[in-house]
Amino acid sequence: MTVVTWGKFVDVMIAVKPSLLAPGQKTINDIITWARALNWIIFGVNQTEVNWIRTWIATLSLRFIGESKADLLACVKFLGWINKGIPLNQIDTKRVCVAYDHYWYDSACHASPDTEKPPPPYEPPEPENPIEFMWERSDFYGGIIWEYGPDIVKPLMEKAIKKLDYWMDYFGDDWEWAWDAAVLDIQLERITWEIIGPLNDFIYAANDILVLIAPIPSIV
Repeated sequence: MTVVTWGKFVDVMIAVKPSLLAPGQKTINDIITWARALNWIIFGVNQTEVNWIRTWIATLSLRFIGESKADLLACVKFLGWINKGIPLNQIDTKRVCVAYDHYWYDSACHASPDTEKPPPPYEPPEPENPIEFMWERSDFYGGIIWEYGPDIVKPLMEKAIKKLDYWMDYFGDDWEWAWDAAVLDIQLERITWEIIGPLNDFIYAANDILVLIAPIPSIV
C-alpha cells in the first residue's frame, strides 16, 4: 500500500491493531486519535510527536513480515514527509494531488498549473434552415434528460466506485454514508456537465437563431 494521506495511515493502524497485545493496541488507539485530531493537515504538526510515533512504528514493523510489514514501513515513510511535503512522484491520484494544492494533468501531479491554451469559445452554427436547426437541437438535448438504462447506469456506478475512497476518508470510514455521497457526487456531476451544460449551449444557439429570424425593428 502507498501511504500519502492520513486516511491510508489510519487504515494501516486499524489493520495491524488486532495482532497486538493490550498495551500495543492502546498505543495504536492513541496514534489513531492523534492522526484524526490533525484534521488531515501535513504542515505545522508537532515534530517531536511525529518523530516518536515514527520510531515506534518502525520498531513495531520488525515484528511483522510480508504485506503488513511493507504497510507499516510505508507509514514510516509518510511520517518522514510530514512538515516537508509529499513528493509529487509519490502522488498517483487526482484527488490527493488537488487536496495538497497541486495540479493534476497528463495523468500526473505537478507543482504548477498546465500552460495549455484554453479551448476556443463556443461559436453557434449557421444553419440554412433556422427552424429545423432548433428542432434538431431540442430533440438531442431532450434525449439526454430522459436517457436511462444499463448503458447509462453502469458507467455512473463505476465512476461512483472510483470516488468511494475520497468519501470514505471524509466520513471516517462510514461505508453507507460514503457510498451515498459518491453516488450523489456522480449524479450532480452528470447533471452539471451532461444536461445543464448542453442545455445552456442550446439556449445560446436558439437565441442566435431567433436573432436571425426576428424582424428588424424600424427606426422612426
